[in-house]
Amino acid sequence: MEPGACLSVTGTNGSGKSTLLRILAGLLRPRRGHLHWQEGIVGLVGDKHGLSPALTVRTNLDWYQRMVSTRRDRALVERAAEVLDIGELLDRPVGTLSTGQAQRSGLARLFVASHDLWLLDEPLSHLDADRAAALVRQADEHVKQGGAAVLATHQSLPIATTREVHLPATG
Repeated sequence: MEPGACLSVTGTNGSGKSTLLRILAGLLRPRRGHLHWQEGIVGLVGDKHGLSPALTVRTNLDWYQRMVSTRRDRALVERAAEVLDIGELLDRPVGTLSTGQAQRSGLARLFVASHDLWLLDEPLSHLDADRAAALVRQADEHVKQGGAAVLATHQSLPIATTREVHLPATG
């Protein structure tokens, strides 16, 4: 994949979509083959939203931004809150959120730091139509600005320069 590209990986449950994303994120090693990745920041959002349940959404996002970004910009947290409609959730502990609220809060991590590559595992799960459309717009903008994205999904998403790959069912 080149910068400015999006890869949509589809397949049945158990076909390896999530495993592929974990390999791309460096969390798992491939059993065969090699992965070559140039330097850059990778943002992975999946079924585990990556937020501490004891901390507020804002504290989680501030911490994440400090960990992966060279600069701290509170405006990015506010912008993420606006795009994903989580402004009223920023000062609530993550552990008190519904599944959909936690999903949106986890996705906000992508917007508070500059990620070269977005790895999204079923990114539209638990999102209503408006928030799903907002995420698709942001992903499309990320790709148009030279970022890259790999999406493991059951549905096609209208994101620029998307190439689709279907994983066969495993036996």
